[in-house]
Amino acid sequence: DISVQEREGPELLGNTMFWKYYEDINPKYVFKCSTIEYRSLKLMLFETIFYVMLLGVLTGYIDACRGSMTYYTTKAGRDFWRICDANSVCAIDEVNDQASFWQFIRQQFIPLTFSDRQEYEPVLDLAVDWESGVVNYGPKANTIYELNEMSVVWHPRYIGDSKTNILLGNVRLRQLRMRNKTDCTIGEVFQQVTNECFGPFSADKQSRKSYDE
Repeated sequence: DISVQEREGPELLGNTMFWKYYEDINPKYVFKCSTIEYRSLKLMLFETIFYVMLLGVLTGYIDACRGSMTYYTTKAGRDFWRICDANSVCAIDEVNDQASFWQFIRQQFIPLTFSDRQEYEPVLDLAVDWESGVVNYGPKANTIYELNEMSVVWHPRYIGDSKTNILLGNVRLRQLRMRNKTDCTIGEVFQQVTNECFGPFSADKQSRKSYDE
């Protein structure tokens, strides 16, 4: 039972009992706008409308991400860096020790990172005399946004042959680390020299601490 003070006050607004026991709501109080029953049902209506709208937005976003273009663009970028052939055999899967890692980095990954272009035309036409600090501006130095016969040709760094991905910024490698003293032992000869050892990588024993810890 709800007292008259509680029915007219804000204390019970949004209480979950109206969701759980909606069948116990007395209909005669629903038609009075000042009662807690009316205000709670109104709040429930707004929450339902918001939930349906949010569900529709998320459903539309998920459906848009299911497009073939999104899938093949992601796959092209992933296969490019993993160096996969037409049969989905990837060079990175052959990396299983330190020697194969450095061979992959030096012979395959690094050549992919850098473009085959030897030089790029400067965006701003200017020359700086570093001794005197004088800057000499050329005819293209007024703006880099104006499109005219003096504009710089855009040479994007494409990733893959499909030209659907463009490299923005620097390439970064993420290092997977193991927790110290897991699946390994330190030899007696080296115990006085170091107290660290790292075994073969396994996902369940991966270290996720920051470097300063």
